[in-house]
Amino acid sequence: MNNFKKLFPFIVPYKKYAYLNIFFNVLYALFSTLSFMALIPMIQVLFDQTKRNTTMPVWEGIVHVKGFLENYLSYFITISTDKFGVGYTLSVMVFVIISIFLLKNLSDYLAMFFITFLRNGVLRDMRNAMYKKTLDLPLAFFSEKEKEIRFPE
Repeated sequence: MNNFKKLFPFIVPYKKYAYLNIFFNVLYALFSTLSFMALIPMIQVLFDQTKRNTTMPVWEGIVHVKGFLENYLSYFITISTDKFGVGYTLSVMVFVIISIFLLKNLSDYLAMFFITFLRNGVLRDMRNAMYKKTLDLPLAFFSEKEKEIRFPE
């Protein structure tokens, strides 16, 4: 924690990049979860094991989001299979899965993109501070005659 306190003054000028990195990392985690959740309905359609849900699910709050998404996907699959056939449903599901994977990889790329500005900026500022400190030191500091290393006995 002490090292972070020393590092914090160098991070402050780049805080917008830190916030952007955190935002895109949260999006990456969300899309990673959704990408695997979206594979389940497609596999169910392929093996004809879908639950027949003909009623539109009702939103009950953020606590029940997983159940709502499962019921909504089941409803969508049932309605689109009945109306347009299995081929259309599979093509829509493949498009959704490809889109989610694309968004997942894009958010990962943007998270890495913004952390690069933060990392490089902090390193540059630290190197400049060390260089300035080295130039400000008196010449006697660099003389070997004045320095004496003593080890505790």
